[in-house]
Amino acid sequence: MDTLEFLNYVLPEQGVYCLMRTSRKGNLYSAAYDDISTMAADVVRDTGKGKDVYFALASFNERNGDSVSRTRNNARSLQCLYLDIDAGVGKPYATWKDAARAVHTFILQTKLPVPMLVLSGHGIHVYWVFDQEVPVAKWQVMASRLKALCAGLNLHADPACTADSARILRPVGSANFKNFADIKKVRLLMEGEGPVSVEEMFTALETLSAPYAVRIIDDGQDPTWNDANRYKKLDMIADTLDPVWQKMLFVPKEVLNDELRLASQIVPECQQIREAGKGSEKQWHNMICLLKCCHDGYDVTHELSKGWVSADGTDRYDVDITDAKIVNSKAYPILCSTFDAARPG
Repeated sequence: MDTLEFLNYVLPEQGVYCLMRTSRKGNLYSAAYDDISTMAADVVRDTGKGKDVYFALASFNERNGDSVSRTRNNARSLQCLYLDIDAGVGKPYATWKDAARAVHTFILQTKLPVPMLVLSGHGIHVYWVFDQEVPVAKWQVMASRLKALCAGLNLHADPACTADSARILRPVGSANFKNFADIKKVRLLMEGEGPVSVEEMFTALETLSAPYAVRIIDDGQDPTWNDANRYKKLDMIADTLDPVWQKMLFVPKEVLNDELRLASQIVPECQQIREAGKGSEKQWHNMICLLKCCHDGYDVTHELSKGWVSADGTDRYDVDITDAKIVNSKAYPILCSTFDAARPG
């Protein structure tokens, strides 16, 4: 598999594509592309010049001249799930072969489709390539579940990579120039079982990640919500929340005692959430923030949003608009008083 074949395989068919390459000063800068063939040719050219080259896994909505804003908010869609597993001295795995064996064990445990493996230099990249492109919001749900599953089964993939829709990796056909005395080519190790059905993978990850759902966090959508300060946030708001809301917080596993944060269990008990899709933009936003805390929040958000109508009765529901709203909203346990303030009673 050459560079063009690889990029055509793992990237969505539509959108703006992005390469990151090194300047003369060693800084990374982005380059935008409208077609994959030109992008692949530049990978080969720059690699031949001894430059480190990376590609963005997502396609993007907008370009900025010759560059692209490689952000989650600008990400349009993705064609695969991926893992970055490092190896070497001081790493979780001594060699890339040890990392590959760990992936093999993971597949045996989960019975997920056999992924494509790429030698990234010292470690490996793991790809589950889909049969169709996936909108960012839905991809984020799947990636977060994969991230939780890896943590739960002790597959030591880079957690910052797995659920990052704006991630860059080295493409097949490039090279790792970190050590010019020992240049490592990026090459295909195994093609895997692809393309993979999006819906089958979505369902499998939902089931497999359920025992580890408390490991699913906001994945950087709210940079202040992290391990270092979540206990402070709990102390600040625990006294103001009903027990049912407290179960939805990102708290340690031992606190939740392995209970899932399920929107399907909460929605029937709350009229405010059930009817948020028929209310104002603020009510709808509050509902989305709250349901993003839930294991099944993505699907429930879409179901409730289908009731979003304008004053004249026009159906305002749109799948893409709802997906964008989910991506751009922060996961946060909205208080009952906040719902009541937006819609008294």
